[in-house]
Amino acid sequence: MSNVNTITIDLDKKCKKCHKPGALDSLYCLDCASKIILKRMYEERDKKKNLKRN
Repeated sequence: MSNVNTITIDLDKKCKKCHKPGALDSLYCLDCASKIILKRMYEERDKKKNLKRN
């Protein structure tokens, strides 16, 4: 049996960043949440690259 992850989008909540309706439990919309995740992922990648150089 495979694990299934679910997300809840509440149309009554507004995003903390763009103020559009449809926020997740984190109070960010799916678009803003994905941008934050990608930004952190790239920051971690860059940290690892910098550690390898030193």
